[in-house]
Amino acid sequence: MGSIASISIDLSKLDKSKIVNGKNGQKYYNLNIGINDLSDQYGNNIQVTEPQTLEQRNAKEPKIFYGNGKVFWTDGNAYPTEEFVLDLLDKKKIAPAYIPLVVESLQKAWRKSIRMKANSYLDKHQIETKKTHPATAELIKMSGDAVKGKVVFTNSCAMCHVVNNEGIELGPKLSEIGSKLSKEGLYMSILHPNAGIGFGYETFEVKTKSGDTYQGIIVSKNETDIVLRIPGGLIKSFKTSALKSYKQIPESLMPEGLADGMNTTELVDLIEYLSTLKKK
Repeated sequence: MGSIASISIDLSKLDKSKIVNGKNGQKYYNLNIGINDLSDQYGNNIQVTEPQTLEQRNAKEPKIFYGNGKVFWTDGNAYPTEEFVLDLLDKKKIAPAYIPLVVESLQKAWRKSIRMKANSYLDKHQIETKKTHPATAELIKMSGDAVKGKVVFTNSCAMCHVVNNEGIELGPKLSEIGSKLSKEGLYMSILHPNAGIGFGYETFEVKTKSGDTYQGIIVSKNETDIVLRIPGGLIKSFKTSALKSYKQIPESLMPEGLADGMNTTELVDLIEYLSTLKKK
């Protein structure tokens, strides 16, 4: 069975100076499409980014994100990698000696349901010995590496936040977040994102009469139209006459388990980096 990659790209971000002219008037734009082992909380496992030179990669320069997507198989279904691995666990097709490693890899999944299901395949004593982050009071006392934290941000946060015009705009811009929040506030916003959702970034859920469901941030609305910014930073417009329901939901678009996909060193490095982002 073959597969198809379905992607969405924010064309407004493309640098027109990098358009390559081909024969017979064709125009090309080079992009990198990366397929990840794990999907995000919306089922996307593809990232579309600007190609980097060897020098940029060696310097660990942040990637420029243009969009995302997911892999579909030729039977018309999308099979996120996490579900595939869980199916292997369920059918006992993974050797017992490797189960702890497989379950540990699934702890980086965005969806809490995946992490909980994966844990169910471990013995009780294995679950109890799973490492957790120290209390916030202890984390605050730790010093991190801002350079490494920037890499963590690129890998874990840039698909929803912009820093100095780099990243994908969905949640608040973070270019000056170090001037707005203390380290304690930064830890709280990552570990407990639902505790304080910024004004203008409330999550709304739209269900269409055709059966589709979308969650995103309101860009604009009136009696006839609703415009959402959805994951990937993409804009989606809806006619109110085509909607079955429209409501605000209490959960942030930022997942509760984001920090579960990092070890403590990576989390501390990320906070160290965010603390350096101050108003100039």
